Amino acid sequence: AVTGLVVPSELATPAQQLFEQYGGIGKGALTHQFQRARLCTHDLLAAHQVGVGANMAFRRTAFAQAGHFDTALDVGTPSSGGGDLDMFHRVLVAGLTLRYEPAAIVYHQHRRELEALRRQLYANGRSFGVYLLKIWKQGDVERAAVARFAAGWVGGWLLKRWIARLLGRLDFPAALVWAELWGACSAPWAYHATYRRDRRMRHGG
Repeated sequence: AVTGLVVPSELATPAQQLFEQYGGIGKGALTHQFQRARLCTHDLLAAHQVGVGANMAFRRTAFAQAGHFDTALDVGTPSSGGGDLDMFHRVLVAGLTLRYEPAAIVYHQHRRELEALRRQLYANGRSFGVYLLKIWKQGDVERAAVARFAAGWVGGWLLKRWIARLLGRLDFPAALVWAELWGACSAPWAYHATYRRDRRMRHGG
């Protein structure tokens, strides 16, 4: 599999500029190759480091080994996303190589309005939480390691950013910082809801 560089097609509005300030979705200008034997458990869970769904490609043979995309995940489901991360994770777990190639560039249209950006960050928190819950459930990574990673994400990233914003150390709208944290809190409900919905759809319900 291969992922590539994603850069903004424009930075014309405050919302688009804030998204880049928040971190954007670009993964840098250096080529990286990811293989399970070279990854620690943390990196195997941190599938967002290898790329994003806006710029990805897979050999057909990869699906025979790693499985197809999970129809319970991504935009349009209660999970609000996570299908790309789940696929990256399963490719690595299957022992396949995933390459990040910045020469493969996609221009991304960031949300132009602050409310649209708030909804996106909420969805990011929810979908990443659902992704971690799926890994915890299926057990291809030690559950204690998944729990530690999730605690580090919520406590070490989301809560720290929220506290920094409250103390005035982070110059970023409070509503946007809160959105991702609140989305993460909704992940347990979203996990059960998205798989219930998927089962009903598969059985024609």
